[in-house]
Amino acid sequence: MLSSVSAAQTTRLTPSAAPTGGAVRVQPGAAPEPASTTVTAGGAIEHPGCGGYVTARPQLVLNVTADAPWLRVYATSGGDTALAVLAPNGHWRCADDTYGTNPAIDGRFRRGAYRVWVATPTAGATASAAVTVTAQRAPEGVAAPAVTAAPQDAFGTAAGLAQQVLGGFGGAPATPLDAVLRQPDAGAANLSPAQLTQLSELARAGLNAQQLQSVASGLTGAGGAQPTLSPAQLTQLTQLARGGSGPDALQSAVSQMLRGIGTAH
Repeated sequence: MLSSVSAAQTTRLTPSAAPTGGAVRVQPGAAPEPASTTVTAGGAIEHPGCGGYVTARPQLVLNVTADAPWLRVYATSGGDTALAVLAPNGHWRCADDTYGTNPAIDGRFRRGAYRVWVATPTAGATASAAVTVTAQRAPEGVAAPAVTAAPQDAFGTAAGLAQQVLGGFGGAPATPLDAVLRQPDAGAANLSPAQLTQLSELARAGLNAQQLQSVASGLTGAGGAQPTLSPAQLTQLTQLARGGSGPDALQSAVSQMLRGIGTAH
């Protein structure tokens, strides 16, 4: 369901409009915890950044009152849904099929208003979904939805791996990619699923954690839409890494590559 396209197409959405499902005040560390709101997922507009179909207006606004080092936002529904969250800085966070067909987004949330869309895979289809925000990590306190489908390939489903690692579930294999995702300031939570998949491909090709962090920094520093690298460019980065190029050189190489490519559709 997830894809990445030009940020210019987000004009089809109206983030500043009143949410269809209301607003939730999120006070990190304050009771009661967690907070849950029922919304109607789906709509007629294909989400330009995360895929799936939504309404132009967000379903929910999360007003985070203070910087939170870690929050989990997840949706539970009887149908297949995905999450698209627009952060105050204009960056999108996307999730799909994190726990079976239920999506979740984990990570650092800065103070501000986060606009939430809950998507369905079919245009016009709707579903009732409960959107929950919590600062409690499973298995402590309130548990997240049960994982009903384990990834067949932890690297091939990098987005799911990222959610599990950042969410503190453990059990994931110790890899260089894990080391990057565990860093609280790595910015990996802001990478698109396509970008996380490309990081996993580079990890399989032998790049170490420091080299992967350089690539991640180059991708997140691109601004605007979330561009991806071509297969030839991934091969070139692998060759540079194997040839002894340092982190700064790799990040510079990524930046130069991104100046000459579009975004994945």
